[in-house]
Amino acid sequence: MDAETRRKLEQQADALRKRMATEASDLDYETQRYALRSIERILEKDSMKKE
Repeated sequence: MDAETRRKLEQQADALRKRMATEASDLDYETQRYALRSIERILEKDSMKKE
């Protein structure tokens, strides 16, 4: 994955973390948590490839 794509995914993850702290709806929270985990898995797999 190129640096630009990785940066964008990290920004999305940060935005989700911030949004999760302020969302009141349980459904929104669960959806955002699932999305955050997906992004983290993608970033982790990319890091493992480079090693």
